This record gives sequence, C-alpha cells and structure tokens, in this order.
Amino acid sequence: MGKHSAKTKVKSKTVALEGELIPAPRPKQQITPGIGGKFGHHRPKGTPNKITREVKDVIAKCFTDIGGAEAFARWARREQTEFYKIYAKLLPISLQANVTKTINVIVSPTDEQL
Repeated sequence: MGKHSAKTKVKSKTVALEGELIPAPRPKQQITPGIGGKFGHHRPKGTPNKITREVKDVIAKCFTDIGGAEAFARWARREQTEFYKIYAKLLPISLQANVTKTINVIVSPTDEQL
C-alpha cells in the first residue's frame, strides 16, 4: 500500500496525511430550533431519559416485591441512621421565600423624653 497524498478522502471516512490515517471531519447536520427555542434534538424539559425511567420502574417493582412501605418502615425502625441518610437526601438543599408583611411600629417616648 503506497503513501496517500495530503487531504485524500478514503472510503472508510478517514483522511490520509503523509501515510497516517486520521478521522475525517463529520458532515454538518442541519439543526433546527426545538422545544423552548433551543437548537438540536432535545426532549421536553423535565422528561427523564429512557434509562433513568426504566431503572426507576425496576426499583419500584422491587420495592413492591419485598413488601412495599410496610417492609420499608420495619427496616427504618431497625436502621434509623441509614433511613435518615436517605431521608436527608430528599430534603431541599436551599429554600427561597419572599416574605411580605406590614409591620406597624409604635414609638412611645420614655419618661426622660417627656
């Protein structure tokens, strides 16, 4: 097999540069705006990917098969530290709130000021 000249396309989608084969650049795909005006191929916001959904379904089935909430409660009573580790992960990391309240402040003069 002889040497290839620079930038010669080969059928295996590689480019030969002075005898070395390197991957050829991928052709540009047409990308159109998707959901929310983003470009590319996106699933709707909040939709879990297929693997995540399947894993959650399997875990839910296992949970039911081993006794469901009753069995989980028995385990939680025996293993409170482990239960609270799991529970703590479910709590929000931070809480944001806007509090609006009118406060009436009544200022009374002291005896010295009278």
